Amino acid sequence: AGEIAAWAYGRMDEIIANPPVRDPASHFRDALMIGLLITCPTMRLSNLAMIEIGRHLRILEDSYHLSFNADETKTSKPMSIPVPASLTPYINHYIDAVRPGLLLGADSQRLWITRYGNPMKGEGIYLRITTVTERAFGTPINPHLFRDCAATTVAIDDPEHVGTAAHVLGHN
Repeated sequence: AGEIAAWAYGRMDEIIANPPVRDPASHFRDALMIGLLITCPTMRLSNLAMIEIGRHLRILEDSYHLSFNADETKTSKPMSIPVPASLTPYINHYIDAVRPGLLLGADSQRLWITRYGNPMKGEGIYLRITTVTERAFGTPINPHLFRDCAATTVAIDDPEHVGTAAHVLGHN
């Protein structure tokens, strides 16, 4: 999990400092999706895809928070996820500078926008994440495997507390 998170943060920094010639907005969006998914492993792909600004993603004090109603989760229980404060400047940059360019004048509260101005669907997010991770790590990592990575990281880094992995993943 740490390697994936470090890649995501590094990639976003790289794009801000030296934007790629082709489609820098999509590159930044993809790295932010990966960063958010690996640092918030409770969240599943369906939740990642449905995020709306102001509804699911809210800023509380100096950092963001994600919340989903019971009918929006696999477990049918409400879910509340604090987003690491380290992601705040990247989310702010995406919302303030990147996302407006992706919207192409369209109006949407959905967080993830395609380069054609439409809200991204789960299938498109899945494809982007597997494509980008394959380029970055040599093998595709699908969104569900991010959850496995988080549980494995807990088991390796803190084996005495491996039982906390269930809580990290939002299991009962």
